[in-house]
Amino acid sequence: MRKFLHLLLFFLALIPLRTYSQSAVIDNVTYLLDTSTHEATANAYNGTEETLDIPETIEYDGEAYTITTLGNLLCDNTIVKQLTLPITITKIICNANSASQWPFKNCALEEIDMSHLNISTIYSFDKFFYGCANLKSIKMPQTSKPIGSYMCQGCTALESITFSPETTSIGTYAFDGCTKLSEANINELTNLTSIGDYAFQNCTDLGDVDMSETKVKTLSTYVFQNCSALKTVKLPASLTTLGNYVFQNCTSLESIDMSETNVTEIPQYAFSECTALSTVGFPSALVSLGNSAFYNAGITTVELPATVKTIGANVFERCTSLTSADLSQTRITTITDYTFYNCSKLTSVLFSKYIIHISYSAFAGTALPSFTMPETVTTLGYNVFKDCTALKTVDFPNSKLNTIPNATFSGCTALTDIDFPKTITTLGTTIFKGCTALKTVDMSKTQLTSIPASTFSGLTALNTVKLPETVSTLGASCFANSGITAIVSGDNKAADGCVNLPSGLKTFPATAISGCTKLTTLDLGGLATAPKFSYTVLSSFKALTKFVFPKNSDLSVLTRKNSTTAYLPSTTAPLSVTLPSGESTPTIPNYFFYNINLGEVIFDEVPPTAIGNYAFANNPLCGVATEDGSTVFRIPDGVHTIGSNTFSGTAAKHLVADSICLSGTLTSIGSSAFTNNQCKVLVFETPVTPATAADMSHAPARVSSTPSLEIGSQAFSSTTGGPETVICHHSVPPTLPDNGFSMAQYSDGELVVGYRSANAYRTATGWKNFSDNLVTGIEEVGIDTDIDNENNLTRSDDDRTYNLMGMPVSTDRPLAPGIYIRNGKKIYIR
Repeated sequence: MRKFLHLLLFFLALIPLRTYSQSAVIDNVTYLLDTSTHEATANAYNGTEETLDIPETIEYDGEAYTITTLGNLLCDNTIVKQLTLPITITKIICNANSASQWPFKNCALEEIDMSHLNISTIYSFDKFFYGCANLKSIKMPQTSKPIGSYMCQGCTALESITFSPETTSIGTYAFDGCTKLSEANINELTNLTSIGDYAFQNCTDLGDVDMSETKVKTLSTYVFQNCSALKTVKLPASLTTLGNYVFQNCTSLESIDMSETNVTEIPQYAFSECTALSTVGFPSALVSLGNSAFYNAGITTVELPATVKTIGANVFERCTSLTSADLSQTRITTITDYTFYNCSKLTSVLFSKYIIHISYSAFAGTALPSFTMPETVTTLGYNVFKDCTALKTVDFPNSKLNTIPNATFSGCTALTDIDFPKTITTLGTTIFKGCTALKTVDMSKTQLTSIPASTFSGLTALNTVKLPETVSTLGASCFANSGITAIVSGDNKAADGCVNLPSGLKTFPATAISGCTKLTTLDLGGLATAPKFSYTVLSSFKALTKFVFPKNSDLSVLTRKNSTTAYLPSTTAPLSVTLPSGESTPTIPNYFFYNINLGEVIFDEVPPTAIGNYAFANNPLCGVATEDGSTVFRIPDGVHTIGSNTFSGTAAKHLVADSICLSGTLTSIGSSAFTNNQCKVLVFETPVTPATAADMSHAPARVSSTPSLEIGSQAFSSTTGGPETVICHHSVPPTLPDNGFSMAQYSDGELVVGYRSANAYRTATGWKNFSDNLVTGIEEVGIDTDIDNENNLTRSDDDRTYNLMGMPVSTDRPLAPGIYIRNGKKIYIR
């Protein structure tokens, strides 16, 4: 409509020109003369004077002409600085031959006063003073109503403008770039209804704007953008619409009160970059806030009215002075992307009861110390709390959440513990990345089936993770380089300081716990199979003290490519290992536990039938402690063969149990199997075969002529000690080469055998080397029933007392009730 009116005025203005019959140049001013009306148009100036006065009338050819019209008088004129216009001017038009020319475009004027003019006809004020870089002051005609588009654009020296009180609108870009314009008496314009796009953009000296008495309904886009000196703005009650970017980058604006307006939307970027804006009065009819409406503003608190239904993305992003936000009275359902992103002082948020979704990075980078998830929230976006470095606790009361998305808590360096609700079924990736203070994570109530890769990777403070029984898959590196100290599985529920692996776990990648240098316990006993950890992964477990294989592990598939490299690493402290069932692992592979500082090995109730060469060599095995404080290392029933060097040791690393008991099921002990062991008592238990069913007593013995056990060369030889007493319950001497024991052991050691087997041992190869120290002590020659534990036994230097396992016992104190072997007799202590 406005364009149509301009065109109409343009053509109307051209009609009188057709009657111009001639022109005249008077005092270097070109006038167009209308001989019919005796009116003239001041159309051009070609002089060199800086001051120009246009008279009310001129005389030409004896005729008087009244100057009523202003044409393109000073368009592109760079000479005239002062201009006086006569009161007779009532019309302002463009050159009939060039509608792109304007009366004062790019002129050198420093000021102009048109306040005395009564303009009835004007083509347009558009670009009227466009580019007048020296123009400092303008006084508009009293009757002018619209301020045209681009009217003063580029008037970089303009300091003030006096509007007509009749002004109804200010056009687009009207004062754009007027960097010295410090005041504009807008509040006097009581008929003003609209201000166009970019009207005062880049007016960097404009300090105060009062529109409270105007009738402005719309402040269009970019109107005051980059008005960096603007401190106060008073808005009219008639205001209903704000344009995008309307006050963007008004860095001195301290407050804005919209509470009396009828604005329903604060559009995108309206107050973005208003870094000094600390106080905002929101309109009572406000329904929505657009994207980035207050991006990087100085706002300190936010309390939105009950009418608000939506907020756009980034709406308060980087409001670094914002401390609290109250959305509790609103009808907001979604906290959109980056809503409070990097609000580095935000410590408190109150939510609408209608909230159902918190979107991408909504609270990332805030100072929230704790967070209680609203019960109504059903979904979260990525990175919701990313880099919230003050966040210590998060609660999920009566939560409806199903998913914790990617990077939800990434970078929350103060987060210490978290307890997920039972509704959680899915975790995103890197949800805890960089949570360096996180100690406890409880997922035990959730319905998770998998833990994504790297979920807990690098969390050096982490020591407790409780997983639900529904988890069947662990992702690669999920616990890598974390601070966990123990991993247990199956029925071994996680206590403080460990991770529990559910019994249904099927996927446990080799990298899941790589780099866990604090790990002391790795109990996989409740799992179906053992992970095939690479040596690189296991080599970091220097603190490991306990390792439990899954019961059904097949150790043969875990052996290294280098057959002489152990499966487990060498640990700082002695390591305890619980072996899998012999049904799954009938043979402990060669070198499987070689030289790893193994202190204890615990056999399954179904042990392996064979133990390979060097399988436990060079380890400080110490056996199981008994009631009297001594230790026993026992090869359990079911083991048939022990390979060569299986338990051999060095002077520094060797088997150090007080007693070694070898099961009666053994049929073969390889060469050097127990070389350099430091036990004091070696016991060969009664063979578990039909031929040796009778015990070693006065009862009739069923003697077989075939040895049930074959012992290899140097099997028990030692250069630094070895057994002082060998007790053999075999009625037929096992096959033993002469070098089965060292000569020092033969000469200094004691062999205890059954009474009826003594002669066989005295003549058997190897055993006969003990002939000088052969004791026939394992038989019942009587029971002294008069001894009780209240009396002292008669002692001498030759007294030797053993329990029924063949272990020596001390008689320095009264013995506990039971049967013992003392000096070849069984005695009963009441």
